[in-house]
Amino acid sequence: MRITGQKIDFQSPNFCLEDLIKLQLYRYSEEVTELVDGAQKEAKIEAKLNVIQSTWEDQKFDFKEYHEVPILGDLGDIIEFVEQH
Repeated sequence: MRITGQKIDFQSPNFCLEDLIKLQLYRYSEEVTELVDGAQKEAKIEAKLNVIQSTWEDQKFDFKEYHEVPILGDLGDIIEFVEQH
């Protein structure tokens, strides 16, 4: 809306393709393309962050007893995730 200088009521239940055509967005194709590219990149980053967050939420340290002292168990998966993320 800032780029086109027009009010776009895209949340209206009556908003349709004809409304988009009337906006003549093709006149702002470079700016719109730049915005779309930025939004797509942000969406990819958010998706990756969600995967990382869900992966780490499920991780737990395993402890084993060694001479009555708890020690860390196998860290193979955790180290792999650290390297990936």
